[in-house]
Amino acid sequence: MEKIKIKPAKAHEQQIENEEVLKEIEDVQLYFDQNNLPLKDHSINYVVLRGLYEPIDKTMMLVGVFVNNSHSTITALQGSMQISLRENSEVTFPKMDFKFPPEFLGELHHNEGFIVHVKVPTQGLESEKRVYQTTELLGKIEDIQIIKVDNN
Repeated sequence: MEKIKIKPAKAHEQQIENEEVLKEIEDVQLYFDQNNLPLKDHSINYVVLRGLYEPIDKTMMLVGVFVNNSHSTITALQGSMQISLRENSEVTFPKMDFKFPPEFLGELHHNEGFIVHVKVPTQGLESEKRVYQTTELLGKIEDIQIIKVDNN
């Protein structure tokens, strides 16, 4: 697998000066460098990294990375995402639509990825467990539409 470069989306570039944001990018970059992830070629991939469950409002903050493996530079991305728990099919997450226009995304080159945090409602999780790791969560994206800059 070729190396994936993690970077902020254009709308978040100014946050790179924030120590916590920089640390998160470095940590995610290290994760991608150390793991041979099964990314689908000639497509956009979504890798869910972790979920932080808040039992009071029954939501989960998902942290994931969209990876451009399309062999083209893209400037916009939209589609839908479905999250599930590997070990418990009774836990439900709503299907979510996403849209990253050019003014948000900027240019995402082949083998680049950007981190996304999204808070989603959920049902069926135990209140005692708060942190879910990448091995426990599945993220599936579909109905993907992209705007390409080139067709390499």
